[in-house]
Amino acid sequence: MRKSSATMVYIGLAACFLLSATVSTGIAQTEDVNRPLIVTGTGPAPSREVANARDLALREALRTAVEQAAGRLLPAERLVRYYPLLAERILDHSMTYVQDYQIVQETTGPQIYRVTAQTTLQMERLKRDLQQLGLFLADAERPTVVILVAEKLGPKASWLWWWRISPAEQQTLAFTQALGRFFSSRGLVPLLPASLLSKVPQDPLYQGPLLDDVPGCALGKTLGAQLVVLGEVSHQPAAGRATPATASGSLRAIRAEGGPVLAQASATIPVQPTPEQPAPGHGFTLLAERLGAQLAEAMLAPFVTGAKAPREVTVRVLGVRSYGELLRIKEYLQTSPEVTRVDQVQLTGGQGTVTLFFSGALEEIGRGLQGRDFGGFTTSTDSVGGDSITVSIIKR
Repeated sequence: MRKSSATMVYIGLAACFLLSATVSTGIAQTEDVNRPLIVTGTGPAPSREVANARDLALREALRTAVEQAAGRLLPAERLVRYYPLLAERILDHSMTYVQDYQIVQETTGPQIYRVTAQTTLQMERLKRDLQQLGLFLADAERPTVVILVAEKLGPKASWLWWWRISPAEQQTLAFTQALGRFFSSRGLVPLLPASLLSKVPQDPLYQGPLLDDVPGCALGKTLGAQLVVLGEVSHQPAAGRATPATASGSLRAIRAEGGPVLAQASATIPVQPTPEQPAPGHGFTLLAERLGAQLAEAMLAPFVTGAKAPREVTVRVLGVRSYGELLRIKEYLQTSPEVTRVDQVQLTGGQGTVTLFFSGALEEIGRGLQGRDFGGFTTSTDSVGGDSITVSIIKR
């Protein structure tokens, strides 16, 4: 890795500061290789902390490079929806994906230090990690999960489980609701208990609070889930000042069709009041996040292997008379669910190009443009090969 003199980059940083950044990108069109980017980062520069500001600006620039690369691979709405996950697992570890960088300009302004750098990223590693997080999955490909977890609010309390209580009573199940929210933030699709209650079989085998794997999977399959989470959580009140209250639980995740356990998780956490949360309840929200984090990636794993990372594709259009014609073709391409982003539209003479990121088969685009009537003109597909498609405007 190349660095300008006196520049130190701390590779082990757990978090990077995301400040205002001005970014311009220059990407060489290659196939599945690392891509150079020009990025700029800024940092506050009090008079006696210039060295720290310089380092902070560089780290921000490198984080921005990774963010821009991820933004080219993911649809904008998916990037926004899962940004907290992206920040936690990818952007906060940006140096993991930086293969090389070189500072090309440094400037100091009033209280601001600015660094511009050329970076080369390890794109294959970035794609792999985005895939493992399920970020290449379309909404229709995301697995559904039913949570079959019994909750107990104290040592003398009875078990509560949603498949035996009314929808109104289900609102008291704090752990089940919190785990559902967490799974949703990680790209899983939790099924809502209120919509499932009428589908639960009356067979006593499915009525108990603590279900074994076989009946649990059978119930999950009946309810239309692809994944099942089974287990129990409980709250233990404080025993005087010396022993704080605790929340504990043990969960396991299995495919509804059966098979080995995908993941198991257990934890016990203290439940103590804080200035921000003077009444912490039973600690089930924090417990759900702790246990869910141990399960989510393994639950997604069977479903992400077939998800394809988008690749850059160039659509060349011959016989273009106006930029408006090219924009109509661009708008049509954007309707494809496999198109994650249209990156560039250019018109030179009578030839136009549309550069996009696409995760499907190129033949689909070719068939869609063959003989397509755009109202004022019709297109014909001339060739499909590699990462490019050539079409001609044949009628007006």
